[in-house]
Amino acid sequence: MPAGRQAIGHLGPLAKDVVPELVGLLRDPQGAWRLADEAARTLGKIGAPALPALVHELARPDQPSPRYLEKALAAL
Repeated sequence: MPAGRQAIGHLGPLAKDVVPELVGLLRDPQGAWRLADEAARTLGKIGAPALPALVHELARPDQPSPRYLEKALAAL
């Protein structure tokens, strides 16, 4: 994992401001599955502040694949 995302994950709940950007990385993992996987793990480390955005994203009718969303939720 690149140092920047690793550092964000270590901040835990203090990193709540980056949740929307990380959730956006989960939307289309085509060709960027490693990035989506790292974003899911980082969201799990952020914890409870990421939960509302993840639940909202799961409810989107245009969500192509919930795989990385489910991974993030499982890591909470």
